[in-house]
Amino acid sequence: DIVGATAVKPTLPLEAIRQHDPATERLLRHRGVALYTPERMDYFGQDAEFGRSLWGLPDEVVFAQWRDIVTQQPDAYLRHRWEVFRWVFTTPKIDSCLPMHVGVGGPEDLAASLGIAIAADPADQALYNYATWFFDTPLYSHVFYALIALVCAGVLLWRREAADLVIVAMLLSALAFAASFAVISIACDYRYLYFLDLAALAGLLYLALDPPYGRLRRRLR
Repeated sequence: DIVGATAVKPTLPLEAIRQHDPATERLLRHRGVALYTPERMDYFGQDAEFGRSLWGLPDEVVFAQWRDIVTQQPDAYLRHRWEVFRWVFTTPKIDSCLPMHVGVGGPEDLAASLGIAIAADPADQALYNYATWFFDTPLYSHVFYALIALVCAGVLLWRREAADLVIVAMLLSALAFAASFAVISIACDYRYLYFLDLAALAGLLYLALDPPYGRLRRRLR
């Protein structure tokens, strides 16, 4: 958040960090901002010197600086958080957001101790190639599933039977969970919002099995 807010507002004061270590403040303003992207924070690791300086800051200094930005420079903080949330929720470049993983991956030493080969076989690659046909469609869109969740929740609230309220609670909790990433997101990885997608599909299936128009027709009879 500190680097991101500085990236969107270069004149942002970083007094807490400067007072603790002026060299780290200079690194943050120059190297940190150059490495920053709302897509993910992983790129900070590409500069070993910056990474050591950043992660070497005491927790109390980082918190004091973050608090100052949130309370004194909310425009920079909110602009940064909006961009980060936009990436995780709308996935503008789906390929950069790791929409799926195939094969076996993980730490090499752990895989060796288990006798597992880290690799992707031809079947894995074929599955991945098949999935790419859908990456830029609504099937890989959290926005699409959020709309489904909202529509399903609205219909069920209109019907308001006892079991409906359980599904509504699930759908609203999924939407609230997705919204929480406006504050906590650090990368646009598609898997972070799987709960929203699955909840929306579950709500849609629930409605499909017992549609409201069927009950309305029975009542009219």
